[in-house]
Amino acid sequence: MGAGMYVAGDWAALVSDRTDRPECGSVVLASGASYESSNYLSGRYRSLIDSPNWTRLVDQSMVIFPEWSDATDFALAEADRWRACENQRVTSLLPQPDGSTRREWVQLRKIVQVQEVLVVGYTWPTDFGGVIYCQHALAPLRNVAIDVRACAERDGSRALDLILGLLPRVARA
Repeated sequence: MGAGMYVAGDWAALVSDRTDRPECGSVVLASGASYESSNYLSGRYRSLIDSPNWTRLVDQSMVIFPEWSDATDFALAEADRWRACENQRVTSLLPQPDGSTRREWVQLRKIVQVQEVLVVGYTWPTDFGGVIYCQHALAPLRNVAIDVRACAERDGSRALDLILGLLPRVARA
C-alpha cells in the first residue's frame, strides 16, 4: 500500500477530529477526543496519501502512556466502545481551516480481534457517488498504543497488515 505514497501531514499531537458518537471512542480514526479521558503522555500523527486527490490513504498514530498497563487498559476500553457501535453509522466532524466543520458519515462493519489487534472496517462515501473502503486497527504494545487507518478504492486488510508489520519493529525499538 505504501508504494508511491507521500507524507501529507505529520504532527507531534493527535488530530482534533471528533464524531457525533463519542461513546464509540476512536472507531473512525485515532483522535485527541478519544484519548482525553486516558492518562496518555503524548501522541504523534502521520498521514500518507498517493496524490492530492487521493485514492489511497494511511493514517498512523503512536500514543505513549506512562505504563504498559495504561496502554492495554486504553485498548481494552476502546474495544468495548467500538463494539457498542458495531454495524452502525457514525458521522465524523472534521474541523476546516475557515473554522467551519465538515460532516462525513461512515458505515461501520463488524469489529474483530486478530491476536492483540482490534480491527474494524467501514465504508466512507465519496463526493462522487462512490465509496472508499477503510480499515482501522489498534494495538497496545508495552506502553504504546499503535493506531493505523488505511483507506482505498478496494476492500482489504491493509490496516491490519500494516499494524502487524509495525508491531515487531516497535518491539525492537
